[in-house]
Amino acid sequence: MYISNTKNELVARISKDANGKFAYKTIPADLIYLSDMKSEDVSLTVKRQLKLSDNNLIIRDFVYYEVRSTVISSQAKITLDKIIKIANENKESKIEIISHTDVRGEGGDNLKLSQKRSEAVLEYFVKSGIDKARLNPIGKGELEPLNSCTDGVPCTEDEYKMNRRTEFRFYK
Repeated sequence: MYISNTKNELVARISKDANGKFAYKTIPADLIYLSDMKSEDVSLTVKRQLKLSDNNLIIRDFVYYEVRSTVISSQAKITLDKIIKIANENKESKIEIISHTDVRGEGGDNLKLSQKRSEAVLEYFVKSGIDKARLNPIGKGELEPLNSCTDGVPCTEDEYKMNRRTEFRFYK
């Protein structure tokens, strides 16, 4: 598990012990990677983090997409179900659903595509019982890549895929 600050600087790297559990000290951070955590570990960690970071939490356990697609994969549903659990345990929080694209395609088209991705996630959340009034879908297009894959820079398909993502911000 990796914990980063708002500047994406690594704050802590935590490994599982011999029993498959995480041993950690509570540290002030507002970004947390949940990809290596079992779902039963998620709520305790997030509740502690919400209290420490001024009621603002960005979850960087991303949902990824195929090229030009808004389809939520079975792997993405596992991530979304973790987020739903967190949302159900923090009913006072609102959630920004922030989606991105890679740089291929026109900027305006990518902005629309990212908005549609956020709206697809919103619909998944609503069908799972999350109140729509708590959800704010946001499309960022290609404006915030996680790597150096910008216009004119040659990248591998895996590098492009890193940027085709949805992330989540809980806030009050």
